[in-house]
Amino acid sequence: MAIAMYAESVFRFILAGLLILTSAASAQTSPARLKNAVSALLKQDAETLPSSEGVLFVGSSLVARWDLRHYFPQYRTVNRGIEGAILSDATFYADQLIVPLKPSTIVFYPGENGAAELSRFLVKVHKSLPKSQILVLSIRPADAREDSLKLVHAANEKLKAIAEQDKQVRFVDLDELLLTPDGKPATDLLGEDQQTLSKDGYDLVSQVVRIAVKGAEERYWRGFNAPRGQ
Repeated sequence: MAIAMYAESVFRFILAGLLILTSAASAQTSPARLKNAVSALLKQDAETLPSSEGVLFVGSSLVARWDLRHYFPQYRTVNRGIEGAILSDATFYADQLIVPLKPSTIVFYPGENGAAELSRFLVKVHKSLPKSQILVLSIRPADAREDSLKLVHAANEKLKAIAEQDKQVRFVDLDELLLTPDGKPATDLLGEDQQTLSKDGYDLVSQVVRIAVKGAEERYWRGFNAPRGQ
């Protein structure tokens, strides 16, 4: 009897621990964790009306820290980057942060999480913004571990495959810029935290993305501050 009661108490203890871990993991990935950041962006919109039919950048910290006015002065840009955001967050908040602005081009960095979510994001955006062009940037490896590099490579291959099946989407591969010849992350292009890009990193990435944005925008001449008469 005592043994049975002990076993039951151990089981309950383990179960409680699992529930706590599951709850914590859920909180870390729940879109609700970004509620304050999203509210701040919407408040900013109310105070300063952002450009519509422009070039909208969305994603995680790589986008949030991107100086768009400096690197893309010829375009009307809107930054929808949020620190710590993942792909599913972009899908969840699309109706609030993306759709109302009717962007002509969306530059999307899905972050290091979840290429499988891209199809859901595209379906949602295409339904509301059928003419918007979408540029999907390749995922950057977070570290030089072999298993991490393999996972990122596999995720990028999935992103590329999805983009190739959708005429409104283009995959922009940044690997040659951000990786060394042996396939490892180029640490000199990273910031002090070794997670975000340095100025040199943004300089290189912006050159390639500018070309991709130009190709997308030329389709309608929307979002591009073209010379008068064009």
